Amino acid sequence: PDVFSSQGIIDMPAIQSVANKKIVIICGENGNTLIYDTLKQRGANVKLATCYRRDLPAINTESELKELQRANIDTIISTSSQSLLNLFTMLGKAGKTWALQRDFVVISKRMYSLAKDLGIKGDIIVANDATDGSIASAAYGDDHHKSIIDDLRKSIDLLDNALMFLLVERARIIVKVGI
Repeated sequence: PDVFSSQGIIDMPAIQSVANKKIVIICGENGNTLIYDTLKQRGANVKLATCYRRDLPAINTESELKELQRANIDTIISTSSQSLLNLFTMLGKAGKTWALQRDFVVISKRMYSLAKDLGIKGDIIVANDATDGSIASAAYGDDHHKSIIDDLRKSIDLLDNALMFLLVERARIIVKVGI
């Protein structure tokens, strides 16, 4: 899809004419029903295969918060509204105060609105899409990637030079020995 969301999926050309098609949607318990509802309206025979549940993990809030604070985290990446809500629930009042000061990378305008509603005071950046590359670019910026690529190129150049040196030295040894 052009947009990585339920709306992006139902806007895809392949999903427009689905009358009498048999479609199964792999989903989580109590998930978004937009795709299901839209496909049904378009005449598809749709079944849901619920294969996971979004549960709030039980954690030791105090120790987890201390660990997060010790890590000096600047940016938190969240790829679902539920994970964002769970984070603030799990961290409790003290953790919420800490988390509100961080920058966040989210993957949709809907998540941006939720982050604003939660009171996040840091920057809230919406990745271009839900791919790893887009999320990383949103979190670290393209300049960060360019510097990593430049460092890799320099390392490759150094390795090339070292290999060339070894080949030249080996050639000298071969010539000296007369092989």
